[in-house]
Amino acid sequence: MPKIINQKRKYLENGGSYYYDKKSENWFYEYKITKDGVTLKRKQLRAKSESEIKRKIRDFEEELQNGNSIQILTFKDLVKLWYANHTEGNVAENTMRFYKDKTDCICDKFGSRPVTSIRIGEIEAFLNNLSSFGGKYHQGLAPISVNGILKLIHNIYEFAIQHNYATTNPAKGIRSKKDTHRNIQQDSCILDEAEMKQVLKTAKEGKYTTFLSRKGNKVSNKDSVNYNLRVAYLTVLLGFSTGMRFGELRGLRRESIDIEHNKINVTHQLLRIEIMGKMPKKTDYDKLIAKVKKTGSRKASEKARKMFPFKVLKTKNSKRVIDIDPMVTKEIIDFLDYQDAYASNHSKFKNDWGLLLSNSLGQPINEQNFRRRYFNKMLSAAGVDKRLTLHQMRHTHASLLLNNGVDIAVVSRRLGHANPSTTYNIYIHVLPKAALNAGNVWSKIMNTTNNAG
Repeated sequence: MPKIINQKRKYLENGGSYYYDKKSENWFYEYKITKDGVTLKRKQLRAKSESEIKRKIRDFEEELQNGNSIQILTFKDLVKLWYANHTEGNVAENTMRFYKDKTDCICDKFGSRPVTSIRIGEIEAFLNNLSSFGGKYHQGLAPISVNGILKLIHNIYEFAIQHNYATTNPAKGIRSKKDTHRNIQQDSCILDEAEMKQVLKTAKEGKYTTFLSRKGNKVSNKDSVNYNLRVAYLTVLLGFSTGMRFGELRGLRRESIDIEHNKINVTHQLLRIEIMGKMPKKTDYDKLIAKVKKTGSRKASEKARKMFPFKVLKTKNSKRVIDIDPMVTKEIIDFLDYQDAYASNHSKFKNDWGLLLSNSLGQPINEQNFRRRYFNKMLSAAGVDKRLTLHQMRHTHASLLLNNGVDIAVVSRRLGHANPSTTYNIYIHVLPKAALNAGNVWSKIMNTTNNAG
């Protein structure tokens, strides 16, 4: 055992020290590797008795003498360990993709740094820089994105502490970014009733595809073009009239529509797992399922699970039934008849999974292509001078319902929110107008009462 230099906190000649912690009733040994005053790596041992901690220190000393010194763990190495222990097989593919994008961003900054050398001020500066200059076009990331990265750093360090790769979490004291402009942005990026009706009228006419075209070429009247225009119209009609997320719209299957009762059953969303824009063949999937039923093959079962292109919605509230207007139901019926006729006349149309909204080949509509080729042109041709994302069809739907006196709990259920407070926090900018409507309703009540008297 190395000679003890200080009896109060027992410092050893090798640079380490050990002590007794009364609160936890444990003995601790700490050993640090430092460079230029910065701790690169901290080794900590714990034991219930002094004799046990001394034994662990002797074993550790032998490792050092044999050349098995502590390896300096970089943040990039820590992320790999976190993935292996925390995410593999436990999260959905979309979540894994989110983690990959965010950890790549973090590792670009801190990847080569030792885990214990990263300080709170550096993380704060990194997050502030993302707020100002992050993103593909250096436009700055939204607070919700920055907060997601902060939470990820925090969770990775909690994992490091749990597995003795670090003793402190530098992200613990950092406050989340406040989205002070969120309501203002939403208010300027939703449509009023007149604008929405004009967009739907433009979409239904289908004459907008050459709008702002570079060469002004006329679009031919090929069946495939007409089919895609019909799909584009039905997509925005459902987006505005149901408030469904775009992933849920893409995942709608013909069987999801309850025509008799004017309802849509929302249970799945479509995963973005297509290869070269094509869905897995349902016949291949059915063969795997048949094999699983016959042989119980785990390998085939796992392969089928990964091949299935739909994901069951996470929460109880997100799985919902949405009432739709009979006019919307009629549009769906007309489209289903049209889709059947189109499929019978076009052998290349392979809609094996029964998608309601597919492209002219039966494959899922691509979100980026839809926004660029159809949605943005609809808005421009309709004279709407607002920059809308596809998700803001959902915001428009909720805002119009609230403005017209629909109870917030009803709107919350339509949107699939976990509880009405979520809806309230997002659409609080609409409530002053709803309150004004309530005042008008009360005025009508009083007038009716006075007249009756």
